[in-house]
Amino acid sequence: MITGKDFNKILLAFFFICLFFICQGVGGFATVFLNFLGLSLDQTMSVALALANILGISFFGFYCLVARPADLTWKTTFRGVGDARLCRRSLLSLLLAPPLIFLVNWLIEILPSLPDWVGEQNLEGLMRQPLGLLVVSVVGPVCEELLFRGGVQRSLHRAFSPKVSICCAALLFGFAHLNPAQIPAAFILGLLLGFAYWWTGSLIAPICIHILNNSLACAIGLLSPDDDNIVHLVGGTTNAGIIVLVCLFLLYILWRAVQKEGFQEV
Repeated sequence: MITGKDFNKILLAFFFICLFFICQGVGGFATVFLNFLGLSLDQTMSVALALANILGISFFGFYCLVARPADLTWKTTFRGVGDARLCRRSLLSLLLAPPLIFLVNWLIEILPSLPDWVGEQNLEGLMRQPLGLLVVSVVGPVCEELLFRGGVQRSLHRAFSPKVSICCAALLFGFAHLNPAQIPAAFILGLLLGFAYWWTGSLIAPICIHILNNSLACAIGLLSPDDDNIVHLVGGTTNAGIIVLVCLFLLYILWRAVQKEGFQEV
């Protein structure tokens, strides 16, 4: 049964969701204004996206300063450095990311495609801008992890079980992309990010995983702008099948290591 205090935590989670969309809205207005000034579409998108994410990071920091939540101090949010147990958990979480990222992208390519409302050309143009590349690969992941894991998941975890809070935060993270083609991958990535945050008790691991995911996407987009199909990039169906088997084996070995480490909450 949800108590009044739990309901307040749910409202706090949706506050962070609203904060995310407010920042995106400001970025949208900035896009219109910069277009009016005569900037190119790529430059406009880079600046607007940078503004939206910097605002998100700033608002999250302002919330922490004003509300002063005991579990969201600088020390607790970024703990793990110098702690052998948390460093071990962070490393295992990070190692889970590459094989999972490959498998998710491979599955999305072999399954029926969903509508892409953003368009690859817009993303490629954004990544050709130094500022856009920095925002997509680093600033964006930091902002989204602060808001979705440090804000949404943390709030839901104080009202629900870890499994429910991780799944709900991942689902909201997926739909927040507002692009059907990105939702499945974002949801699965969100599950890993949420698990890493809960398991380590720190935002360091999910931020690093998110940066790794976005950086890999940027690298593929820049190195192979004409064809970013995973199967084609690895040299065909046979090679892709071998890599899939290797990824599954690695995930099995790593998950056994995670189980050996234990699931006690830190």
